[in-house]
Amino acid sequence: SCAIAQRIAAKSAAAPQWLEKEDSMASVNINDLLNEIPLSDIAAQFGIDEATAKQAVTQALPGLLGGMAVNASNEEGATQLASALKKHEGAKFKGLDAVDTEDGKKIVKHVLGDKEQDVALALGSQGEGGLGDIIQKLLPVLAPIVMAFLAKQFSGGSENTQAASSGGGIGDL
Repeated sequence: SCAIAQRIAAKSAAAPQWLEKEDSMASVNINDLLNEIPLSDIAAQFGIDEATAKQAVTQALPGLLGGMAVNASNEEGATQLASALKKHEGAKFKGLDAVDTEDGKKIVKHVLGDKEQDVALALGSQGEGGLGDIIQKLLPVLAPIVMAFLAKQFSGGSENTQAASSGGGIGDL
């Protein structure tokens, strides 16, 4: 159903600071997602300081979340996203070594399509700007982490599911 898209889009499109679940469930603060992201590892991998890494991640997340919401706004897209989220249930990322960036590239390609570079540059121009190149490289790192986070949120936070396989990205498209 389109309920997943509505939950993601509820705040991520206009003010990407919250992911909302249905009224009966608690709202999730974007800071919860940020806490899942190994900022010091990202800083080291990209040769930037932690503050810049946090800024880049904070600017990149709305693009991923917004793209997922748009893709899931119709029945087919919502079904594909739900299927992809199931594949990421139980995935844990203690560091970047555990992140499957090939899967991330597939997710980003599906979410943003041929607009990946344009979106990265637009996201990178926010705030102090100049982060477009970093954000474009960062998106495939963040995508599997975001998917695992959303899978945990939408499955009720169950920790006893199998670790995610590195399938073909969103819905294996």
